[in-house]
Amino acid sequence: MTATFVSPGPTYPITVGGASGTGLGNYIIGYTPATLSITQASLTITASNRSKVFGASYTPDTSLPSVDFSVTSGTLYNGDTVTSITLTCAGYPAAALPQATPYTVTPTNATGPGMANYIMSYANGQFTIGYGTCTGSNHGGVILQPINADGTSIFPHAGRTVPVKFTVCDASGNPISNANAVFAGTGGPLTMLSAVRGQIPSPDENQYNDIPDAAFRYSDGIWIFNMGTSNLQSGYSYGFRINMANGQGITFTIAIK
Repeated sequence: MTATFVSPGPTYPITVGGASGTGLGNYIIGYTPATLSITQASLTITASNRSKVFGASYTPDTSLPSVDFSVTSGTLYNGDTVTSITLTCAGYPAAALPQATPYTVTPTNATGPGMANYIMSYANGQFTIGYGTCTGSNHGGVILQPINADGTSIFPHAGRTVPVKFTVCDASGNPISNANAVFAGTGGPLTMLSAVRGQIPSPDENQYNDIPDAAFRYSDGIWIFNMGTSNLQSGYSYGFRINMANGQGITFTIAIK
């Protein structure tokens, strides 16, 4: 018997009759009908974990085969198929900001031949937003001069200011000037990670006398912070982390002679 859940159903009558065999004329034959019950199969659709670069919009592929969702549990029977679903995520628009917690991708509304034959379940995915490759002369996502990215920067003595500079870029390779898209919303823009005492060689950096800033400022495609060092001690190397909106960070090390 080929069963279709939609109609009729979900139960089918089973009728019996026409018994044949040797000696059945010796019997009064009675027949008792029965019922065939058909239950829906289970099917789970899971949204994939995906990502994009800030400034780009993301359009999910909502038909199989797709990189944005898959059938992760259950089996499609008798030619039934998922032709499309709905995928919603607050991170898809170009203006969506990077954040430390991934955006939720919610799958719903699977459509296709025979979908009424299934009890549908949906599992969310995650969507992250990162930064792009800069097209200018400054590399994105790393500390810039006058601090050396390799951790060899030495400044003459505590009390001077250290210009902390970096840039990050959008999907078009342009520097991002929106502070909400660059800096983490909690914990402050700059965190000290370590303070290690050791032998500090002679300074190889220029001295700076800029007035320390209260926070990073944006200028000509670069974020700049004149970090005061009066609270730092001579003979120590200090590790710092610039806290980024996407939960990652730019780390750098300076030493005070």
